[in-house]
Amino acid sequence: MKKLLAVILVLLMSLLLCGCCLKHDMAPATCTEPSTCTKCGKTEGEPAGHQEVVDAAVEPTCTATGLTEGSHCSVCGEVLKAQEEVPALGHTEAADAAVEPTCTATGLTEGLHCSVCGEVLKEQEEVPALGHTSENVAAVKPTCTEPGLTQGRVCSVCGEELIRQREIPALGHTSENIAAVKPTCTETGLTQGRVCSVCGEELIKQREIPALGHEEVVDAAVEPTCTETGLTEGSHCAVCGEILKAQETVPALGHTSENVAAVKPTCTETGLTQGRVCSVCGEELIKQREIPALGHTSENIAAVKPTCTEPGLTQGRVCSVCGEELIKQREIPALGHEEAVDAAVEPTCTETGLTEGLHCSVCGEILKVQETVPALGHTSENVAAVKPTCTEPGLTQGRICSVCGEELIKQREIPALGHTSENVAAVKPTCTEPGLTQGRICSVCGEELIKQREIPALSHEEVVDAAVEPTCTETGLTEGLHCSVCGEVLKKQEEVPALGHIWADATCTEPVTCLLCGETEGEPNGHHWVYANCVEPDICVACGLTQGEPLGHEWSEPDEDGMIFCFICGEESFIDLSDFEE
Repeated sequence: MKKLLAVILVLLMSLLLCGCCLKHDMAPATCTEPSTCTKCGKTEGEPAGHQEVVDAAVEPTCTATGLTEGSHCSVCGEVLKAQEEVPALGHTEAADAAVEPTCTATGLTEGLHCSVCGEVLKEQEEVPALGHTSENVAAVKPTCTEPGLTQGRVCSVCGEELIRQREIPALGHTSENIAAVKPTCTETGLTQGRVCSVCGEELIKQREIPALGHEEVVDAAVEPTCTETGLTEGSHCAVCGEILKAQETVPALGHTSENVAAVKPTCTETGLTQGRVCSVCGEELIKQREIPALGHTSENIAAVKPTCTEPGLTQGRVCSVCGEELIKQREIPALGHEEAVDAAVEPTCTETGLTEGLHCSVCGEILKVQETVPALGHTSENVAAVKPTCTEPGLTQGRICSVCGEELIKQREIPALGHTSENVAAVKPTCTEPGLTQGRICSVCGEELIKQREIPALSHEEVVDAAVEPTCTETGLTEGLHCSVCGEVLKKQEEVPALGHIWADATCTEPVTCLLCGETEGEPNGHHWVYANCVEPDICVACGLTQGEPLGHEWSEPDEDGMIFCFICGEESFIDLSDFEE
């Protein structure tokens, strides 16, 4: 019976000791731990190792910080290489140069922009056009050979012609013949010539006719003018035409500018603004403009009545400004003679008249001589100016005589003003909306001068919104996209659910542990010891850990056959009885 109990005890101990050998409960390997039996702690294979995922570097911009490249494990979330912040670069200022305004074009103030990202740091502002500064160009009187010019106007700043000078035709020479002298055999003669009887200019020069036989003919030098090239003197044979000395071109001299003094207007005479002419050739460089005559300021001179012995005077008129007699006082004879009146002839605008006269109706003696009454002169009346528009010319103010209708000051055409340009502001394009270039319209008449052109939409500047890996307890995010310019979300980040813990059962020495993040719960199970027997020390049935030493057998005395057994475990054995007999 004791043997049977010992055998059963040994079998039970063996089953306990070999429980894990029948079937392990192996937990999956983690990044840092191999596959492990949750019961006995036995391991198999190698740790799975980290699944490295690159955390892409983010380039810094002018205003936003960046990140260096990093990495983490996609399984357990451990940071393998930390990303470091890269400071924002800051703007790189680039100057937008100021544009000086001109007489007709607007300018711009100095501005700033970032040469890297294009952001406007200091907006340029429009500076209005300066407008022309008008200056008179003096009129030039025509001569026999040279045309004259009416007064004009230019801008003293940019030189633009505001009122163009019109040419007054040259008066032309008054030709007079100079008799020819016939040559003889031994004496030279002269060809017929011509001179101007007004200015004395030689119109056709008398040339010497050589004595018979060949004579060199001079090709006269042509003096250069301000605008025309000249020629050096040359010569050729008058008979055969051979060139004896070639004429060479002499460059034009260019104008020498000289002021033409302004002329103040008087009561009856028009004035002139200052102009400029070439002191060499007389060409009008800046035309003088006519300033209308001021007109007389009339003032009465009281009449004087005649007496019997003294003559009287009719009422007269003078100009209080210049003193010119406008209506002459006529003498009224003394009352005496039997006067017969010689009727006065009234003057007209251009024709003189006669004062009233007297003669004796008996003897015919002239008692009062009729005197010439000056022509009255024209009574000036303005003809209204017509203002020019942007595209249509106008007319200057003119004058006519209100009495006889004669044109006193001809109306001159004023060139069209041209458009006054005004900017139509540009519209910057956005990521999704097109913009417009700067345009121009005329601020006076509204005509479109420079049409605005459409600028295509810029399209989005994609920036990756990095994915966030989920952990056991925290949700993650999928990779997304947004526009770095306008901030519009181009690809929405989706939430990735938390992974949840994958728990490994508690062991003798470790509590319940998450295989992904290492978080623990509770306490270790502690060892479950099976106490030492004859051949085995104390052993933990959960993890197989041993401690101490085996107890050793306690043998019985041998029987007649030499069999012995252990009082503790029941093991049987045989010994050689002869050893005891000796």
